[in-house]
Amino acid sequence: MKKTRDNLAIILSSLFTAFWGSVGIVTSLFANRHLIKCSVRPWGKTVLWACGVRLDVEGTENFRTVLS
Repeated sequence: MKKTRDNLAIILSSLFTAFWGSVGIVTSLFANRHLIKCSVRPWGKTVLWACGVRLDVEGTENFRTVLS
């Protein structure tokens, strides 16, 4: 069962990477550089989801707010 889950995670991660990578390339060609975040964040979330990783971020209040 674990091997099936691992293989599914590899396949889904590859598909998500191909899709979101393509979106990022097209975005970088035609849009502002900061819009690449629109493909990087969903890519990261979908790959983590496919691999069954739960991510808890603590201490975000310590980050400096940057206005662009």
